[in-house]
Amino acid sequence: MARLPDFIATFTKNFRKLMTSLEGKLTRRITSNEIELILNTHLFKKMSNDELAQLMSSTHLISYKAGTVILEEGEVSSELYVISEGEACVFIEDAHKHKIQLSTLSTGSYFGEQAIYGDKVKTRNACVEALTDVTLVAIKGKYLKNLINKDESLKSVIQERKLSQSVNIVSHASIFQHEIETLLANLENPHVIEYQDKDCIFQAGDKSDLVYMVIQGKVKLFIPQKNTASLTELVLNKGHLFGELGVMNQAPRAATAIAMGNVRLLGIDDTEFLKDVSISASFKSMLSSLQQLYTLPMRGKVEQSVRFTPEDGNVVQNIYTLNDGRVIHSIKVLDKESFTMMVLNKEAGSCYQFNDDGNTIEVYVLKHRLIGIKAMGDCLTLSDLCYTLLDDVDIDTDDIERFKQTGSFSQA
Repeated sequence: MARLPDFIATFTKNFRKLMTSLEGKLTRRITSNEIELILNTHLFKKMSNDELAQLMSSTHLISYKAGTVILEEGEVSSELYVISEGEACVFIEDAHKHKIQLSTLSTGSYFGEQAIYGDKVKTRNACVEALTDVTLVAIKGKYLKNLINKDESLKSVIQERKLSQSVNIVSHASIFQHEIETLLANLENPHVIEYQDKDCIFQAGDKSDLVYMVIQGKVKLFIPQKNTASLTELVLNKGHLFGELGVMNQAPRAATAIAMGNVRLLGIDDTEFLKDVSISASFKSMLSSLQQLYTLPMRGKVEQSVRFTPEDGNVVQNIYTLNDGRVIHSIKVLDKESFTMMVLNKEAGSCYQFNDDGNTIEVYVLKHRLIGIKAMGDCLTLSDLCYTLLDDVDIDTDDIERFKQTGSFSQA
């Protein structure tokens, strides 16, 4: 280990003396090696010897076997951990429970401070798993919290780690991974915003001054339906970008956004977002592909997730739960201009096809109802077909013949 700074060496020397006087209690908990690890985090450098003595006397060791999940994302905890022995990994799960590894932790690394320091959200923002057998030094969070309140430099360090971890999470969880990493590297003032369950993030009609990315939790958008008094409930998961349409169109918010459970968001100022989009061709292209989804109809309650798959690349999935009991899945593959929408638990049905200059649409019809759509390419009639499926419109023989000629069931 590298030579300790003088103040750490002094503290260590004092604590070795202290351990002798507290031998009956302290030596069963931690050793001088663990004390050195704690001091090397630099979190407690402004504590007095008495305060440090109190901290050390309440500190204890915890051991985990390899493969054990130490912390679960979303759980409430009031302890800070320093790795004494072994290695662990930090990971998150997407909406489909796929594990996404963020980083590896080794001896001397600490974690857990964000749940202690959270403004409104006091929960873990990621999972931690033991890669090998691990021994942790557990420190009660009240010591860190009290110190943060009187040490501005420590508060700044914790805030920087909070932002760094948030950027790491959203860049790995988002389909915009490379674009977001570039964007966030150029930002002057990104900030993490926390909301509790049912907090309003913005309302329809509000000024569009921020773009958001979901770090933790879920966000529900209430979207007014055109020409009706009904609302669609669209649920967005981790890694999702939202609020960008209002910013890009310089228009008021078209929906109301509400936090579902404890939520952490990364807020990006409108001017910085627009500046980066204007100079990034790949970002502009990705946003253009994503915005094709906004032309498709929404009905009932919809949960939307984004992910990257080795087979298909960037994918957006919607799960519709409709009032008539039907559950419908749709998948948009952004990199391939591929789209499918299927009613679950239905027979295959009869297949009909439309081709136009390399663009192909297949529809599946069962008992005069559309139950599935598969489209490849720039299909201009896709929105009409989705309305037909979601609204459970009756289809007759003339409609099918019209589709084979025009790609739509609707008359011109």
